[in-house]
Amino acid sequence: MEMLGSDDSSGSDFEDSDDFEPSDKSSSDDDYESHAEGNNILIPNTDPDDESEDESNNIVIPNIDPHHVIWSKPPRSFTPHFTIPDDRKPEVLVDLESGCLELTCFQKIFPRSLYIFISQCTNERLQILRDKKKKTKDEIRDSDSSEIMLTLGCLLVMSYNKLLNVYDCWSKNPSMGNQEIKMAMVRNRFQLLMSKLYFNHPKPPTNASKTYYIDEMVNCLKHTFLNARGESPFQS
Repeated sequence: MEMLGSDDSSGSDFEDSDDFEPSDKSSSDDDYESHAEGNNILIPNTDPDDESEDESNNIVIPNIDPHHVIWSKPPRSFTPHFTIPDDRKPEVLVDLESGCLELTCFQKIFPRSLYIFISQCTNERLQILRDKKKKTKDEIRDSDSSEIMLTLGCLLVMSYNKLLNVYDCWSKNPSMGNQEIKMAMVRNRFQLLMSKLYFNHPKPPTNASKTYYIDEMVNCLKHTFLNARGESPFQS
């Protein structure tokens, strides 16, 4: 086959060029034909139900890249592997009375039973600490669900009121110290509870999974989040 515009001196350069385009397909190919008009490529309509031979139905795409993806109308027999789910608007599923406090909404997702369980597991870890250091319960007292709630509340405040160090939240400097955290808990008690905060029993069973220490909390939150709010299937 003879290439147009090529000779012995420029044949190798033409083949190495990025603008090289293959020659037209043979006339025996009845399923696909394309011909160039200027800088465009005409692709015939591939719908088998359309018996019209009008060239106005052809799809025109720019002749930019020889590897350009040709998007054409799929046949009616095409079945996608995945289907797009129906859209639904986010909605609140829990029953909330008008004028209810923010704490009431918060406890719908983080129920009090979760704090009770965390306090029980934390107290087991505090008992191990007392046995190790030979301390009494008066010296290292147990926690309860209310104190665990305050501890987690302080963590939430610290998540958006970030400082260089945790103990800076109790600083006397008004530009650093957080008055709400100071009123909720003293610094030493907060640091002790954070060092012994457990979300499951300290001694795992022999066949425990790697996520044993967070499994109970994650299962609880999965249940409460699904029952509290219905989300859209699409992400923005």
